Amino acid sequence: MDREMIVGSLSKWYNIAEEVSGNLFARALLQTGRPNATTFDMTDLRLHHNASVMAIEGDASFSRADYYWGDDYSLNHTVWKQTRSFWKGKTIDVQEFGNAARARYLTSKATNPTFYFPAAENIGVAMAFMTNVLGDAEAGTVPTAFVDEWIATVKERLPAHLGWHTSGRVTTTPTVKALADKIFAASGLEAGGDGESKRSILMHAGIEI
Repeated sequence: MDREMIVGSLSKWYNIAEEVSGNLFARALLQTGRPNATTFDMTDLRLHHNASVMAIEGDASFSRADYYWGDDYSLNHTVWKQTRSFWKGKTIDVQEFGNAARARYLTSKATNPTFYFPAAENIGVAMAFMTNVLGDAEAGTVPTAFVDEWIATVKERLPAHLGWHTSGRVTTTPTVKALADKIFAASGLEAGGDGESKRSILMHAGIEI
């Protein structure tokens, strides 16, 4: 995949600003390990975020097992069951995101001897990014069925058949960060984390702050 494909597709189908998609693409290129790379494939994205590599994939995922356990790129039903247990109704809100984020972070930290997550304040970024795309970023809500369809089904597809359509609101760095901050506050976790980082990275969202 090249830059034109990524930026164009994310703009057309998700209404994601070029500042975000361009940063995502740049970080993906770093994971190829090829000097002067101009394309990447999905296998490149499996590179694990650790003390020496600032990658996209990291521990304490909402739906995947940690790298320590082997398969960190396929849906893990045990992990997803824990996350999903905090979402009781037809709509997920900020507090429910925060509760799930706290549980996943603490479970991962307690069970993974190589746990690495240098900034707990970024724990809600993946959900914030997803809510910008699938739900109402300002309200901090998203239909539960949309999330299930996108993450936990065999097809892992956009839930257009359930009524989803591309948002009229552009997803930008500020819109993702604003919601991620709310989710972190709702989680009750303390800022900081396990591992050293020279800068704070909003993981999974291609946003550097």
